[in-house]
Amino acid sequence: MIDTGALRPASAQSLRTYYEGGPNGEMVSPLSILDPNIVWTLPGRTPVSGVWKGPDQVRAMFEISNQTFWMVHSKVIRTVTGPDDAITVNDSIFKYRQSQRFIRVSVLHHFKFGPDGRVLSITSLHDTNPSMLAYHGKTAFVEPIPSSRPLPGELECDPEIVRGKVAELYSRLESGGDPSDLLAPDVAGIAPGNSAVIPFAGSWIGPAQVADFLRRQRSVLARSSVSVAEVFVNGGTAAVVSEQRARTAGGDELVLLRYELLQFTAGERIGRVTLYIDTDPLAQLS
Repeated sequence: MIDTGALRPASAQSLRTYYEGGPNGEMVSPLSILDPNIVWTLPGRTPVSGVWKGPDQVRAMFEISNQTFWMVHSKVIRTVTGPDDAITVNDSIFKYRQSQRFIRVSVLHHFKFGPDGRVLSITSLHDTNPSMLAYHGKTAFVEPIPSSRPLPGELECDPEIVRGKVAELYSRLESGGDPSDLLAPDVAGIAPGNSAVIPFAGSWIGPAQVADFLRRQRSVLARSSVSVAEVFVNGGTAAVVSEQRARTAGGDELVLLRYELLQFTAGERIGRVTLYIDTDPLAQLS
């Protein structure tokens, strides 16, 4: 059963309804839980990418989804909530109908709920570059999938201390400071993408590597800045919603939506960092 955490009861019921799913690998749009002004955002260049507004457009998006791929498997492995927000992390396997290629990715959904519990907006984010490879019949690598198990001491962390450590981490990274003392000795970092193309993609182990991984996210593009929009904290897990803005070599502005999942361990030190970002725009620049 999905953990609805701090959600209001009506919103919690809507989240459970969403994950009831449909038969035979089809994705079902639960229109009854959607606000009439629902906005569903899917970054990237996949057949379902775009901004879909209103229940009719959302229904059309699900029809395109079911024409494009089967959902072979999807399991919620982590949930971070506020009274009106839920961020879910899913371990998902899809099979593209035309190419018959499989892809396994970690998909993040950010739900925002209204006072009546209906869904006002959903942002769905995963790395679309391997999706495009599979869609066009090329072999897509399987990206690292975060574990669903909490870290030692994670459930006992003080949420207010965690919130303060998150603010300190982002402040140091934006000013060029060293975040190493905020990291646990066995800290790990995971980011999507092809490491041959994306400098920060892959798995990183230990304070030195993870500190480098965090800095590389910001230095991959010149004149890059990250602005934090929202932070949600449940126990020792923090979900940070942010935007990364940069200028390309041609002078165009590039805006990347980012979600960073920070799991804290005993002593309120960061034990795991998982970045959710669509690296496809960066891959197109390479």
